[in-house]
Order: sequence, then C-alpha cells, then structure tokens
Amino acid sequence: MVLIFKIKFHRWSRTVKRCQSQLKSTILNSAQTSHFEVDIIPNKNVRNWILLQASRGRGSARIAGLQYYDRDLKLSCHEASLPGVSFATHELNNKYQNATVKNVYRKTYDQTASFSFYVDKNYDLIYFFENWMSYIMNEDQVSDEDPKSSFRARYPNTYKSGSISINKFEKDYAGDVLTYNFIDAYPASVDSMQVNYQGSQILSCRVNFNYTRYVVGKIDMETNQESRDNRAEEQRQAEAR
Repeated sequence: MVLIFKIKFHRWSRTVKRCQSQLKSTILNSAQTSHFEVDIIPNKNVRNWILLQASRGRGSARIAGLQYYDRDLKLSCHEASLPGVSFATHELNNKYQNATVKNVYRKTYDQTASFSFYVDKNYDLIYFFENWMSYIMNEDQVSDEDPKSSFRARYPNTYKSGSISINKFEKDYAGDVLTYNFIDAYPASVDSMQVNYQGSQILSCRVNFNYTRYVVGKIDMETNQESRDNRAEEQRQAEAR
C-alpha cells in the first residue's frame, strides 16, 4: 500500500513540475511594454539644415550631431506605438447561398507612427522637429516672419528618412529583438503641448510620423545608402576629435 502511494505521489510530483515548467515558459514569460528604444536619424540634407538653423539661434549645434540622435533622442523617448497592419478586401455577395465572401487584394499599413519625448531644458528636442518640418516646407528664418510669406514643399526624397525604427526587447535581453523599420518616414505633425500653473510635470512632446510601410527585422545596413552615409559621417567626426 505504501509503495503504491509513493508511486502515485511521484507521478503527481512530476505532473506538477511539468505544469510549472509550461506555466513559466508561456504565461509567466510574457513580453513587457516598458523595454524598447527608438532610432530616429534624419538624412544628410535635413541634418545640414538643422545645423544651419541652430547657427541662427533655433536650438544648439549639438542637435545636428549624430551623437544627439544616437543618445539623447533614444533616452528622451518614453512612449512609442508599434505599427499595425490590415488587409483591404473585396466583397463577393451570394457566391455561396446566403453568404458574403471577403477576399484579400491589398495589404494596408497604419497611416502614422507616434512617438512621445521628454523635453530638455534647452528645448532642443522641440527645435529639432520644428527645424525638420521647416526644411520640408523650405522655410527661411527671415521670410517666415512675414505675414504674407508663402512656401513650397520640397521633393519627398529630400526629407524622408530610412533610418527610423523601434527596437522591442526584454530587460534581461533574453530572446530575439523585435525591430520595426519604417520606410520613407518623416514628421507629419507635432501635437500641442499644454502648460499651466498647476502641479509641475515633465513637458512631453508627441510627434506623429508618416511612412510608406514598415519592415519587421533588421535591414541589411550595407545596402542602405543612408546608413552608409551616417557611418561615414560618424567616422569623420571621430577622426576630428
């Protein structure tokens, strides 16, 4: 009788351990929302314009350096939205009796990707996106103060960036890194920021980017001309120090 009890106990113990192992590998191994980083690097045309605007008093010169994008922007971004995707479909009525069939004909992406940033005391982050958008509209510091001034937008290939991505990972860096690379992205709008005399809070800036589509996974950097330009610029800055 005792032997039968021991056998049943060992079987029950193994079952419990197996269930615990399955629980840890599934429900207790869920991804967390608070571990991510973003890469937002404008193309060379925009960087040169930002540097020009900084020399005119619209932000400090550091916002035109690659170190600013690689460090400050990453650290200040406290919220981002992973993009969504859906299918556009055709409806076929009465293909089957009393039935409506939907067939896929196109893959569609979300219109925007939103990022929220903490604003620094020098307001360089606000200047950074304001300067980028002023470049898109080909604005000049002198003419844009004229009430009757008008502007013409630049060609899309001069202001869109291929170096904007969201990297999702876990705090222990276990498992794969999920990367969303946005194709032909640019800042389409900056949300209004409320200020008041009530309890002080950190000022946050929310920027919405338009993009053509996104690619999941790392892009081959050697085939990305913009990334090669960024690497060359980083090397020149390192040699100049």
